[in-house]
Amino acid sequence: MATTLRKPKKNKFLNKLKFNSNWKTFAIYGILFVFLAFLFLGFSQPTDTSKTVPLSDIIKSVKAGKVSSIDVEENKLVVTEGNQKIQAFKETDQDVYTLFKNAGVPLNKTKVTINDKTSLDAWINILGTVLPVLLMVGFFYFIFRQARGAQDNIFSFGKSSAKLYSKDTPKIGFADVAGVDEAKQELTEIVDFL
Repeated sequence: MATTLRKPKKNKFLNKLKFNSNWKTFAIYGILFVFLAFLFLGFSQPTDTSKTVPLSDIIKSVKAGKVSSIDVEENKLVVTEGNQKIQAFKETDQDVYTLFKNAGVPLNKTKVTINDKTSLDAWINILGTVLPVLLMVGFFYFIFRQARGAQDNIFSFGKSSAKLYSKDTPKIGFADVAGVDEAKQELTEIVDFL
């Protein structure tokens, strides 16, 4: 009994999933990635677990010397009192130093940190405004390109896709093919039968 070596079969699934490396595919995957990134960032924003108290309680705590630091973020004061973080809200245009000075409470023993996030917020607002417009323009550009290609194909139904056959093309027979003689014999019988 003769053994024959078989060629490994190619995976049909992998052949179907050949990656088409044109710019449209990259653009679609890029847009999908940006959309998913914004979706993930929207859901992964940290939740604020600090307790909210009136501003007068913060002023009393600073006066009593219980507060070690104050972080100012626009109109919010985040105060560290021992191991606990509490927050209070002030007016947007009011300065924290003026606020405590008017209350008669000095801030010389308290560390005050002012976090300015206005430039970051401005960039996020610009990106949030421009990005959807760019995505819509890109989407409609893609749709119109596809429609134009389909319109060009409407009138091509009468074109023949036949290839010209020439008698001068070289003919290859079973005798020219090297391989297993038994398989060649079986194929020859099938061809003769047809």
